Amino acid sequence: MSGKELIDGCSFSVEWLLKSLKENDKEFQQKFGKKNVKEVTAYDISDGRGVASVVLRCTIHFIDSNETYSTILKVPGMEVIKQVQLKMNGKTDLVNDILTQRFNDAHQRECKFYNEIASFLNAPIPKVYKTEDWILNEKEGCIHMEDLSQKGKTISYFETINLTQVKNFIQHLAKMHKSILSADPKIWKGKFVENAEFFMYYFDILEEQNVEFLKICSRREEFRPLFEKFRKLRTNKDFLLYAQTQYFHDLKMPTVIVHNDIHAGNILWKVNSNGDIENEIEALLDWQLMHEGSPMTDLSRFLTHLPNAVVRRQSEVFAFDFYYQCLTKEFEGDLSKVPFTVEQLRKGYYYGFTIQTFFTVPMVMFFFAAIKDKIKCENVQKAFFDNGIQKALDAYKDLDRIYNGEMKDVLKNMFETETKKSNRKKRVSPYCKNIYKNAQ
Repeated sequence: MSGKELIDGCSFSVEWLLKSLKENDKEFQQKFGKKNVKEVTAYDISDGRGVASVVLRCTIHFIDSNETYSTILKVPGMEVIKQVQLKMNGKTDLVNDILTQRFNDAHQRECKFYNEIASFLNAPIPKVYKTEDWILNEKEGCIHMEDLSQKGKTISYFETINLTQVKNFIQHLAKMHKSILSADPKIWKGKFVENAEFFMYYFDILEEQNVEFLKICSRREEFRPLFEKFRKLRTNKDFLLYAQTQYFHDLKMPTVIVHNDIHAGNILWKVNSNGDIENEIEALLDWQLMHEGSPMTDLSRFLTHLPNAVVRRQSEVFAFDFYYQCLTKEFEGDLSKVPFTVEQLRKGYYYGFTIQTFFTVPMVMFFFAAIKDKIKCENVQKAFFDNGIQKALDAYKDLDRIYNGEMKDVLKNMFETETKKSNRKKRVSPYCKNIYKNAQ
């Protein structure tokens, strides 16, 4: 075997990988540091759950030994999303310079997270041995990390979780938030601000995906009135930016570091000796969209995209009180150190749930296209897609309930604010009149 040999088509060589292991992985150093390597094999284990990277499980084979050692090489790029879009609609127009630059920025941010934040964030995070910057048109980037594929499994977007798993996620969330709230703000405050411009880029393409969805959805007549009712809210850039980047400041909620890409493919659940998934989280993966934001960002993503409506609705009954209790426990019972109220948390969750509901349909489309070819039975394919449809529909129905109830005041306040602005300009925005009328 030549050390110059490249690993599974990427630009990183066997020599580079072994050097990183010998310098950074203590387990490899102790068990295999003096063994002679026979070969290194690799394959992509993302299995349709990844979006922005190829995840290579690299297995090192040794001379005169049946033992092997595996490690992970995560290589960012545009090929995965390009292939998924081809399966979705036969196009690749999503992959443009804007998206490529965004993915590049995301990789750099994830590297910075692992190098500067991960060590003191009390969260289930994989060990990272080495990071390489991705320089567009010059060199590939990568993240070299421990292999957890034998310790945990992910589920697909179309499966669900249980209440015990919800509680376990909330417990980890409280630990993470306690650690960041207790850390020196000079380390992280203001250094990981979200790219609001690119956040809006996603919404610019979202409406097209909704149109495509209605063409193939067997329950389009149930979706159509809900899509229409929330279309103006969904396309109001002022509201979207407020719901993503500002409301928690107005509610006087301190910011925390948020993962911001919580979905089924980014949570590794522990497995038992039979390889079956258990109720505890092994690791939170893919931190490339992390930023400073609301403490409810990750919970709203989690409860929108992982459970079915039965589990989500049950969770929403206890989640905010339970999070508050967990955070209080992390602060050893000192309520003066808990900087949120349950009501603030609930309101923050509703803003987050609003944004995430708008993303349910694109996520159903994307993740189904990614796994469809791997499901040979047409009845199983249909069951997966039907589950995705139901998840999105239930989210929109609950959004309708929330904006006719708990969040009705938000629309009222938007209307009143717009009216004051309009009076100064001698006109009233028909948009705000319409969305407030819809909430009556």
